[in-house]
Amino acid sequence: MKMRITSNAASVLVAVLLLAPVDLPAATDRETLRQANAKEASGDLRGALRLYRNLLKRYPYRTDVLLRTESILYRTGRRGEAVRLLESHLQQRPRDTAVRFRLADIQSETGNLDGAISHWDLIVARASDAGTIERVARNFLRHNLPSHALSVCRRGRDILKNPQLFAGQMAEIAERLARYPDAVAEYLVFVRQRPQSIGYVEARFRHFAREGDRQDRILATLGREVRAHPGDEIGLRLFTEYALAAGLEERALRVYGTIPRIGPLHERHLLRVASHAFEAGRYATAADAYRMLLAGANANARQPEALLGLGRASEGLSHVDTAASHYRSLIDRFPRTLYAHEAGIRLGRLLRRVYRDTAAALDAFR
Repeated sequence: MKMRITSNAASVLVAVLLLAPVDLPAATDRETLRQANAKEASGDLRGALRLYRNLLKRYPYRTDVLLRTESILYRTGRRGEAVRLLESHLQQRPRDTAVRFRLADIQSETGNLDGAISHWDLIVARASDAGTIERVARNFLRHNLPSHALSVCRRGRDILKNPQLFAGQMAEIAERLARYPDAVAEYLVFVRQRPQSIGYVEARFRHFAREGDRQDRILATLGREVRAHPGDEIGLRLFTEYALAAGLEERALRVYGTIPRIGPLHERHLLRVASHAFEAGRYATAADAYRMLLAGANANARQPEALLGLGRASEGLSHVDTAASHYRSLIDRFPRTLYAHEAGIRLGRLLRRVYRDTAAALDAFR
């Protein structure tokens, strides 16, 4: 059976063939591109440029060919022609980000930084992915414009409707600008996105602790995080790390005092606060921390350690009667623990040195 094509159907077929997009160059054009690449690689830039120009006439939408052509023009000193080529392309295809990036690079390299910035701003305004915005921010940083880079990241968050994007980059930029409270806020977002980075973030917070004039704001930021998420290990750990590095154990205890229920997670950090305060000679703060441990939900498990610490802190405060009382309580209630052993030694020293009771001291030592 023969298939007949009517005149109308034939017309439609011809139209489809004429309007069909050409996705790939013909075989001869692919060979021309290969030859152009080979000539460029061998140093025959004039020959390569001639071939690239021929291809560009046939495929003006090919960004790769356009950029190869521009590259040769730029390298051979024909910078004005290279710029005009890129600008002409952008008039036809204003959303070609690769070409706009290249034009901005040329302008920044030739001292026209304002022109480059206008292109980068336009790229950000039209961006639909985080990678493009990050690239623009890096360009600003490369030209020592960190405030612009920070602004780009903030705009990117609004454009992409994601308030947690670029947290790591924004933290580092804010730190570079010495905006440490802002850096802390961004690092808190970043470390939850990448928990494995907590060691790095802790190191940054220890560095921030040296900035005495920013300590109030930073500790307030971290304290709000603990109050909002009292069961979050990362927030507790970073809050405690910063407070200890800044020597703010007493203020850290105030925040711990607002936690409705002190559990095992908090107790680990409270022990660090108590120990650090004791070693720093802040015995009253250490005693308060140990009392908070004794009142915690896990008090029975922590009592031997807390009682010993409370006795030592009382000694530091010269409250020897109170210290002796805590040591005796520990020995009586938890006699077979290492804590009781140390308490016995400390009690014996007190009895011998302060109370002059050698017999009682020997009994305590035993």
